[in-house]
Amino acid sequence: MKNIFNLIGFQASWWACIFGTKYQYTFIGPFCMFVFLLIHLIYFRVKKEELILILLVSLIGTLIDTTLAYCGMIVYEGSYLYITFLAPLWITAMWAGFASTVNHSLAWLEEKPFLSFSMGLVAGPLSYFTAERFGVIIINGSAILYTAVLAIIWGFSVTFIFILNKKLKNPLNLSK
Repeated sequence: MKNIFNLIGFQASWWACIFGTKYQYTFIGPFCMFVFLLIHLIYFRVKKEELILILLVSLIGTLIDTTLAYCGMIVYEGSYLYITFLAPLWITAMWAGFASTVNHSLAWLEEKPFLSFSMGLVAGPLSYFTAERFGVIIINGSAILYTAVLAIIWGFSVTFIFILNKKLKNPLNLSK
């Protein structure tokens, strides 16, 4: 039951980010994600390692998406006033929400690096194409190049997130 709450809460908040941005209520999505994460933290009695994971993944994800914007691959709707090269808050919220699934609804991927890479390879680009279809991002350049770049970034990112999670849970066991 908890994993169902985790999955549905993340997905509902993810869609709130998309629709909030689409209809120019850019803080609705991050607010929904914040409420979801707050309930998640209480409901799961989250340990500090998971909270650190959520914060680190939020930062790393924001840097990844900011880099994509800086390189001109993506233009975001709902950006911070005049700062158009920085990934907006709704993107950071999505990364935070995704991190909350690692120990719960996506925990089955923990010891499966090939599957976690494959999931990122497919789901990452699909998320961006969905955002583009709803008009909250603009993708510049070749669709083939963009898909390949996103697939590689997300494949490695998801795998890295699971490795980071494992290291946070077992900080003294650095050899694995």
